[in-house]
Amino acid sequence: MCNTFIPYTACESSRAMRVAIVTEYWKESPGGGIKVFLANLVEELQARAVDVRVLFRVGSDPEQIGLPVNPKLFALKAFLTLHRVQPDVIHVHGADGHTLFPAIVHKKTSGCRVVQTFHTEPETPLSPRFRFFYQRLLDNCDAVTFVSHRLKERVGEVWGLKHPNPQITYAGAPRSVSFSDGEVRKFVTRFGIGGRSPVLLALGLTAL
Repeated sequence: MCNTFIPYTACESSRAMRVAIVTEYWKESPGGGIKVFLANLVEELQARAVDVRVLFRVGSDPEQIGLPVNPKLFALKAFLTLHRVQPDVIHVHGADGHTLFPAIVHKKTSGCRVVQTFHTEPETPLSPRFRFFYQRLLDNCDAVTFVSHRLKERVGEVWGLKHPNPQITYAGAPRSVSFSDGEVRKFVTRFGIGGRSPVLLALGLTAL
């Protein structure tokens, strides 16, 4: 097993480390920031020779494992897939019971690690029954992370969920992005940016 907090580095094994990412949204879906976050994460892990398998319910990717069924059936199929894949770490993204539940059940039978990452700020409270169920799942996670401090606070305030050692994992971006002079000129022309025009960048609340 790995010794790091989010166990994505060195593992004592004769094979490459295997990480299963379980998510509602993946490529070619309306997942917004989650799918961008995941695309960058998968790219970085693969660059470090990690064997990555993505299990998703909404989206399209022939190279990964799509399970386009209803949430309850997804939980069952995801558990069976995890049993077949046998990952060292399961990284669950989003706040859906049908994504975290199969990860925790597989952990109980295999001893792998489970990391849960929250992405979206909650708007309405959870029902008492679901909050109890989801809190029990979180209690069995090895790590719980949030993409911002503000999101961590809101999940506690609105959903009443907690974890003894939450961590912040900010969304990243590719290490280097270059643009040609032609692309820059096209951007400037498209948005009518003059030589000294101000450029306003806006961040969502969960990025604070």
